[in-house]
Amino acid sequence: MKKLDYWVLACSCGALIAVGVLATPAVVDWVRREFSQSVVGDTLSEASGRIAVGRYIEARALLGEVLKTDPDNIDVLINMGSVHVATGHYAAAEACFRRVSELRPQDRTIWARLGYIYGELGQDENAIDAWRKSVAAAPYRLMEPYREIGKAYVRLGDPEAALAALREGIDRRPADFREHYMNLLVSKLRELEGDEDRAGECADVRRMVEQGVSDETLARYEPALVLETFDKEQTSRLHFDVASILSSREESTLEAIAHYDEAIEMDPEYAEAYNNRAVMRYMAGQYDGALADLDRVETLGLQAPPGLREAIRSAAVGGTD
Repeated sequence: MKKLDYWVLACSCGALIAVGVLATPAVVDWVRREFSQSVVGDTLSEASGRIAVGRYIEARALLGEVLKTDPDNIDVLINMGSVHVATGHYAAAEACFRRVSELRPQDRTIWARLGYIYGELGQDENAIDAWRKSVAAAPYRLMEPYREIGKAYVRLGDPEAALAALREGIDRRPADFREHYMNLLVSKLRELEGDEDRAGECADVRRMVEQGVSDETLARYEPALVLETFDKEQTSRLHFDVASILSSREESTLEAIAHYDEAIEMDPEYAEAYNNRAVMRYMAGQYDGALADLDRVETLGLQAPPGLREAIRSAAVGGTD
């Protein structure tokens, strides 16, 4: 709201209150709320502009002024937390997003941000808890939480728990587009339930969930294309992480190769997967396959480990796989 608009609103309401037309507590509260919301909206807009050009100190000052009088304003807290993340002040960011999680406990994105922040703070147990809450709020939206949980368990020295989390993520993958679409609706419904300001949207989504995914709805999409882009890349990364953990176990070499196979099938340009599979194939005596993987690694623009090709060729002398 522009300064002129403030002036018009103030004069109009002030005049009416002065003559007793609107001089009631309810009206006074309404006027205050209108002014407060307008000021917050303008401040957020101004702060966003500062953030967009990297002027974080100025944005933080603007947002801090609002929080002095409205400490539980969710939008301001989220923006302030984002400023703290951008400037590497993770403890301050954690305080902002933790408060938002208390005010909006079913928001998966807030728990995800907390998971990331706790990881940066080295608080891996808290990170796991936050990512788990992100999953609980919307289990079908993303597979990223499972990968982050796996990483946290690895840092904690618990590879078995990491493998369990990663495999859980792989098992979550929808079988077809109809299931995928319904999962998204269910997750959206969970996000909206309890939000009085979005009651209408919540009712619409609930009706769609109850009615199911119709053939008409499916006809508006290209299921094959959507499935290709929806989660194959994320699932590929989960297989890669499983394989990476298994690679450290001599008895699991073939199982690791199988997971690298899955990762590459879902993402044929995953250079790191080809590279790691080449190493595992070398260890398993699959020399021709290992060399083929190294060729693919270089085609994709990644440099193969120095000396690996020569080591494979040396080992292959006198026989092939």
